[in-house]
Parts: sequence; C-alpha cells; structure tokens
Amino acid sequence: MFDLKLNSVIQTLVDHELDRKTPVEILDNGNYQRPGVYLPIFLGVHDVKSDKYKYEQLMMLFVGNTSVFYTTKYNLDIKKISNKSWINTSNHDSCWRSDGFAFLHEIQMKMCKNVNPNIAPVKLYTEAKLSIGNSYPIKHCIVTFKNDTVCKYGYKIVNIGHYKR
Repeated sequence: MFDLKLNSVIQTLVDHELDRKTPVEILDNGNYQRPGVYLPIFLGVHDVKSDKYKYEQLMMLFVGNTSVFYTTKYNLDIKKISNKSWINTSNHDSCWRSDGFAFLHEIQMKMCKNVNPNIAPVKLYTEAKLSIGNSYPIKHCIVTFKNDTVCKYGYKIVNIGHYKR
C-alpha cells in the first residue's frame, strides 16, 4: 500500500511555495503584513456498512516563518472568509509542522464519532483531498495580522489580499 500523510504533503507544498524571505512589514497602525499561502482541504469519513458519510471543508493559511491558521468557514474566495473565523494554531518555525496540524486529527476524530460512535475510527474509510477542481491547490496571498491580546503568543487576521508578484 502506498501511503501519503496529509500533513507531510501540505508541509512540502508550503516549504516550496511560502515566501519566507520577504521580511515582515510593520504598518503605521501597528499591524504586520507578510506574504502567505493558503489551500483548501476536503476531509471525509464513510462507514461502508451503514452508508453514513460526513465531510468537512476547511482552509489552511500559512504566513511568514511560519504561522499556521485554519478555518472551517469554507469559501474558495479567501477574501469572503470572515477574518474572525481564522484560528491560529502555531507561530514558531520549530513547531509549525506538529502543533500547527494537531487540529486535523481532532476534526477527523469528531467526524468519525458523528458517523458511527460504536466503531473504532480505524475501521472507517477516511479521505483527505487538497484539490477542489482542476487547479493547483495552493494559492498566494498577502496577509495583514496583529497580536492577539487574549493569547499572548498568537495572532489575529486583519485582512487577506491578493499577492502581487
């Protein structure tokens, strides 16, 4: 069996596409701005015996060196996603590959429980897709963010715009 882990594939794409060379720009209002990349993810769980199915679409966003955000308020047009819906999971280059992806497991376990709480998740069919449609799954953007006053090490999204190369 050939097995690819979702987080490994995403990390490879991010390493290849994320601009970490452009320094953070501090704006007049104290916000920060930096290039980022985002990609849609489709997660599914299927119980073949009962034919029950659950899916979740979400968006992941990576900024700088390396902050990870996600939202389940899915929209292919990232500018239509509410800035308040983004959840910051990691802000350190040393731990973004682990801490930044922990939420995916939590979502998967919740989906498995919703499909059939009496079956071990390993006995359910799960899938993860990066590409919605025929386009390349990762897109570039420019992200404006600020310090999160509640979570002292985190950030909040202020704006996501189109990246101009």
